Amino acid sequence: MTFKNLKKVPLIISSMLFIASLTQTAFQIASNDPTNREAQGFLMLIIGWTGIFEMPYGIPWLANPLLILSWIMLNQRMKTSLLLSFLAILFSASFLLYKQMPENEGGSTSEITGVGLGYWLWLSSCISFFLGALIYVLLKIPSKNNNALLNASTHQA
Repeated sequence: MTFKNLKKVPLIISSMLFIASLTQTAFQIASNDPTNREAQGFLMLIIGWTGIFEMPYGIPWLANPLLILSWIMLNQRMKTSLLLSFLAILFSASFLLYKQMPENEGGSTSEITGVGLGYWLWLSSCISFFLGALIYVLLKIPSKNNNALLNASTHQA
């Protein structure tokens, strides 16, 4: 594996965690409707953007486009990718500050009673991409020397 290919590792890990988060419960609310007590990750990705119109509830959802943009920018603008992924961490972590979330389209809110595995996978997706890209940037500083060292170590093994 060449040094340049190492930058794909955080993208692969992050995207796998992101996809896994979509299959899990993001959070639970205290709802009178027993069918509406768990918020699934995929559903939150699809309808979460509507929270933008009911600020501040849309702030955590904005981590999704930030994270996806950081993935896209990885090959073109590494510093921009790092900044976007850092912002994605802040926006996704902001969810932990919320005590209530909208329950339905009518605007009523319910208390958040629990944070599910889907949320933690989603947050881990943001963090893992940022850390992986940061490590890549830090290792790349003397890139010619690192590439030679990496190639030498892989040929010895």
